[in-house]
Amino acid sequence: MVDLIKETFGLNKPIYIKDIELTLGVSNIYAKKLLKKWVDTREIRRFSQGIYYFPEKSTLFGEKPFDVDEVIKDRYLGRKNNPQGYYSGLTLANIAKITTQVPAIRSIVTNMEKGNGRNIILGKIKVRVSKPKQNINKENVAALSLLDLVSTAKKYSEFSRDKTMSMIQAYARKMQISKQSVRNSLEAYPAKTSQELIMMGVYDVLA
Repeated sequence: MVDLIKETFGLNKPIYIKDIELTLGVSNIYAKKLLKKWVDTREIRRFSQGIYYFPEKSTLFGEKPFDVDEVIKDRYLGRKNNPQGYYSGLTLANIAKITTQVPAIRSIVTNMEKGNGRNIILGKIKVRVSKPKQNINKENVAALSLLDLVSTAKKYSEFSRDKTMSMIQAYARKMQISKQSVRNSLEAYPAKTSQELIMMGVYDVLA
């Protein structure tokens, strides 16, 4: 059974208890028993509560570090055809290259958060999750990300106004964000964000 799970999910990828239940057609209780057995025999590793993985060997260091980003995608960001979130705040500013500062806590806006936001620790990575201004989907995820970036650029940018504008314009082009998707999302933001979008010349470069 363990070979089937390894073949199905591969190495260094997150495996959840539900995955075991569905793949093997077993109950939740039996899936947990199997996972405990495999952890005890070191056939599988336990990353944190409810999250497991098959280790991938490294020629230099024994085992490669577990890819926590895959858990973040599964839980908070979603996948390309079904996005559930996006990076925000200082994390987004770093991605857009308007700051070189690496955030100690990754900020994520996600449909998975319904409250006032909370801090989460995944392995050694700290994550702050917040609820979105609009429900996130594949039509608006890039637009919401851009509007967040525009509204916080002054706070996070290390560069001049002109340089910051140029970099955000480049980010918008790279993401191929449409004017229509931005217009559909603007109602969730204050008027100042709309003004900044135009004054920074970002709206003009949208598809």
